[in-house]
Amino acid sequence: HRHHSHLAGIYPFDIFDMDNEEQCKIIQTSYEAWIDKGMSHWAGWSFPWASILHARMGRGDMAYFCLKILNEYYTLPGYGLSHNGAYQGFSGFWGWDVYEVDACISLSAAVLEMFVQNLRGRIKIFAAVPKRFKEVTFKSIRAEGGFLISGTRKAGVITNIEILSEKGGSLKLYNPFGKDKEVEINSQYKTALKLQGEKVDVFTEPGEFLYITCNQ
Repeated sequence: HRHHSHLAGIYPFDIFDMDNEEQCKIIQTSYEAWIDKGMSHWAGWSFPWASILHARMGRGDMAYFCLKILNEYYTLPGYGLSHNGAYQGFSGFWGWDVYEVDACISLSAAVLEMFVQNLRGRIKIFAAVPKRFKEVTFKSIRAEGGFLISGTRKAGVITNIEILSEKGGSLKLYNPFGKDKEVEINSQYKTALKLQGEKVDVFTEPGEFLYITCNQ
């Protein structure tokens, strides 16, 4: 069905804890059953939401593919998005006769979700960027808590993360370089702060600019 409401606990409500083994199993089973149903009854707006769901599961290439389908099959000549597809054969909904604005809005959210995700109070950076994108730079994506996040990936490897803390407070991250990697944090208030582990927590001052790299 074109409504993914049974997966709304993953997104947008974010009520499941992927770090909880029992909840993770439920999520994975629901996700696989959803995939098994296929896309034949989806509408245009189904695809940005699907992209976000795939991104939340860490499937960046599939998240990107959903947006490619949206562009190829549901984008109108004036770059608006249609509820129905362009031609028969892919979806039961076809014929460009219904314009929709919700897909346009959620498309922007889907792109942002590839780069930065807010997961139950913790921020995940480069969360689901497709592997095919080896050279990636993004700037000032806003995350919960008043943080503006920028990042760079070169030759498929994350090189640095920059975070502006607008109002100060606790910054909670998933280690963007990997749970076994040591990160080094520098700012106008901190010098060579080294932290390690899957989760990285640091207190920030208002206006603090953090530069985060990986100690190989």
